[in-house]
Amino acid sequence: MNYKSILFLFILLNSTTCIVAQNTPQILSGLTDYIETISDKNSFPDEYHFDYAYKITHIHSNDSIENFVIYSPKEGDYFALSKDLSDTELMVFDLTKNYLLTFCTIDKEQYAISGPLSFFDQFKVDQKVYKFSKKLSKEKKSLKEKHISYTSTYNGVVTELDITKEKKFNNNGLKKGFWMIIQESNSTPTPLIEKGSILEIRTKTSKNLSKASINEVIELDKNIILLNYKLIDFGALEQVKKDSL
Repeated sequence: MNYKSILFLFILLNSTTCIVAQNTPQILSGLTDYIETISDKNSFPDEYHFDYAYKITHIHSNDSIENFVIYSPKEGDYFALSKDLSDTELMVFDLTKNYLLTFCTIDKEQYAISGPLSFFDQFKVDQKVYKFSKKLSKEKKSLKEKHISYTSTYNGVVTELDITKEKKFNNNGLKKGFWMIIQESNSTPTPLIEKGSILEIRTKTSKNLSKASINEVIELDKNIILLNYKLIDFGALEQVKKDSL
């Protein structure tokens, strides 16, 4: 999922709430109070813990550059995303629950705004796109290869991946998170996931080249505690709708 799309959603949720709050505070208050009432914190983990922060640089084919940070636990099927390490607002992608939670501050109140990941599942990709093969290296093979490259060609587009099994990269959050963000879908198959974690993705055509790579890894001890936030779970509205049918 392209970070710009995710950031746009966050801005939309944030600004829409603020705009409505300025013009129709009673309506907003009633709506948020209602959703908060039907939102069940017990259906979510008490907290999300992160052991690593990965700084990612994405250079697009038009030479524009995006920087973002992926937070990931050593164990756990989730990851988080922010624009910068200094950000207090971030998005947690819970791949077990198939939910996105945006942790943010609105009018000095801390909110966790939640919704199904299916909101972002817009692109269905032909699996043939990701039939990767190991890229042959001209260099002498070492007894223990740390980084291995794979390549796939489909309809004139060459996709190259650098894979590693190094311990600081070998967690499910990074394996799925990096790929999911770049490929803009939560259901797009994660290639070579059993072989390690992606360090860099290069997409080439006859005219363009784009590249996304990890440029720094930071060890940390970060916790997002749901108890500290007001939960606004839009998924609860869907459940109310189903129950009323």
